[in-house]
Amino acid sequence: MEKVWNESDLDVNIAKYEFKIENSPEAIIIADYNGKIVDASRKYCEITGYSKKELLNENISNIKFNTGSKITLKKIWDELNLNMPISTYYGTLTLKNGREYTLVLKVPWCIPRGNH
Repeated sequence: MEKVWNESDLDVNIAKYEFKIENSPEAIIIADYNGKIVDASRKYCEITGYSKKELLNENISNIKFNTGSKITLKKIWDELNLNMPISTYYGTLTLKNGREYTLVLKVPWCIPRGNH
């Protein structure tokens, strides 16, 4: 039997999602299909020096991520490999203060474009 979701179920699930993102030990940003940042974890803000308010509605193409090659976040976003659950890139992230932070960027996908 298929579960029927009511509004209170959805509210609880949204609250759980928000709590997990906000309190994650990982630096997480979430963007919509157009690359607009719609959420960021406390850890991401702590590492980068940007406030959540500064990040929201920004586009991921404005984030300075250097892989040592011509791969940019915009290119990564535009060429998501929907056959792989997670794409992994290694590089440095330019922080708000101009310093660089070495990181592993993992880009998961949830719903293929056009199926949402």
